[in-house]
Amino acid sequence: MVVDLRYNGGGYVSTSEYLMNLLAPQSLQGKVMYKQVYNDLMRNNKAPILKSIPYLDANYKPVIRDGRALTYDDVDFSEAGNTYEFEKKGNLKDVRKIVFIVSKATASASELAVNSFKAWPGNVTVRTVGKAHTASRSGSSPSGSINSRSTWLSFQVKMPWVQETITPA
Repeated sequence: MVVDLRYNGGGYVSTSEYLMNLLAPQSLQGKVMYKQVYNDLMRNNKAPILKSIPYLDANYKPVIRDGRALTYDDVDFSEAGNTYEFEKKGNLKDVRKIVFIVSKATASASELAVNSFKAWPGNVTVRTVGKAHTASRSGSSPSGSINSRSTWLSFQVKMPWVQETITPA
């Protein structure tokens, strides 16, 4: 399988997950794809600013539970709550070799796809062709706004095969 990510600077993690689940062999079912790791304040529910950021659905409408509008303080930022596993989708059977064509512009969610497969060399052989990509292990997602200013939540991405902790600059 050849996947061209040369000028893909990122995009939605959900799109990357969908692609990975289409390409994944059945042997990766239930194995860790990646983890989003937040800082200690967020993991331990000690970031007071999160109480002022409304939690919005995909249509940017407030999420209501038990008659109360949720905030990002209600979100589970634990490592366990942000560990994502492969869930095989589609009809592709036993893809064992994937070649990713990359460039200096390949980044973010595109790299997530490359690195998630590299984590399981006994299940999938991964090769990259082209100029080195940015090797980012961090990401961010829009979380709402406070006083008309956009807010973003940043996170570190942990791959199952990476033992050291890397803190984004």
